[in-house]
This record gives sequence, structure tokens and C-alpha cells, in this order.
Amino acid sequence: MKILIYGGSFNPPHLGHFNIAKAAFDFLNPDRFLIIPANIPPHKMMDADSPTPVQRLEMCKLAFGGLTDDCRVEISDLELQREGKSYTVYTLEELHLEFPQDELFLLIGSDSFFDFEKWYRFEDIMKLCTLCVSARENGIQDRLFDQKKEFETRYSAKSVIIPSIPLEASSSSFRQSPGNTALLSPAVSDYIHCNKLYKT
Repeated sequence: MKILIYGGSFNPPHLGHFNIAKAAFDFLNPDRFLIIPANIPPHKMMDADSPTPVQRLEMCKLAFGGLTDDCRVEISDLELQREGKSYTVYTLEELHLEFPQDELFLLIGSDSFFDFEKWYRFEDIMKLCTLCVSARENGIQDRLFDQKKEFETRYSAKSVIIPSIPLEASSSSFRQSPGNTALLSPAVSDYIHCNKLYKT
């Protein structure tokens, strides 16, 4: 099988996340697609008043609802079940042990692709999966393909550039201005207000 994995803090999940996920799902046509919110994001500091991991999981179920109508797509609590920081390499190793014959694809944004050598055990990640990269901003296609070639040369890494029209959005921008819900799905926006998250 071809298993696509999309992890992140999703704090909160926004339409940019959905855009990336749908583009990758349509392009790769995986047999299974796991969207996995992190328990403790290793590369980002979470504010003390941030939503709990379970709340972020529930928001993902709402944010990706248009995809989860397909039985191949699952919002997974895999990293919430594991204590400590949610390092991607641990998730991939766990999935590889469970599905040793299957091919793993890791979906990341272009910002993560350019900083990938800062990730914990990044070379092991490259051995375990194919990196699937989606641009998060316009005008960077040449940079993406240059980085792809560099990783192939330096690490024999496999990577795929996902064709998509970027929707520039970030969770941090929403957290700085939580009244601006334009880039959230109505369901996620309602959840945030009903649960009084992000000081709304």
C-alpha cells in the first residue's frame, strides 16, 4: 500500500492545511492517508493557554471533514498516545514496523522542506519515506526543485513536489489575531468560539 502521512501541531488547523492535504491526496491517490496532530510539537513552543492535544485532534476532524468522507482518510491519535515530544522519525518507525511492506510518504510544507536538515534524525526520516512537498507561498518552484536535487545528491533522498496553488495562511497569524477567522472553516471557527479558545 501507499500510505501518506501529514503531521503538525494544527494550532489551529486552517484552510491552508486543508488545501495542502487535498492537493497531495488528489495527486498521489494513496491507499491510506493519516493526518496526525502532534502531542508535543518538537520544533514549536506551545503557549500555556493553547488548546489541549485532544482539542487540536477534534479541530482536525472538523477541518478535514471534506476529506474524511473518503474511507481512506483518517484523523489519527497515534502521536497523542505516545508520551514526550512528537518526533516524526518515531512515528515513521512505528508505521514501518506495523506496515513493513508498504511505502510511506511524508507530506510537508515548503518551509519545512527548506529547514529539513534541522529536523531530529532527518537522514533517518529520508530513508524511511518519500518527502512530499507542497508550496506554502507563490514564486518558489525553482527553489523547491533545487532543494530536491540537492537532497537527492547529498542524501539519496526521494522527494515529490506536489502541484498546487498555494493558499498563504498560518496558524501563528490567527493566534496573533484570533478575531480574523477568514482562513478557518466555519466548523473550526465555531468550535474555537464555543470552547473559548485562543482568548476568543
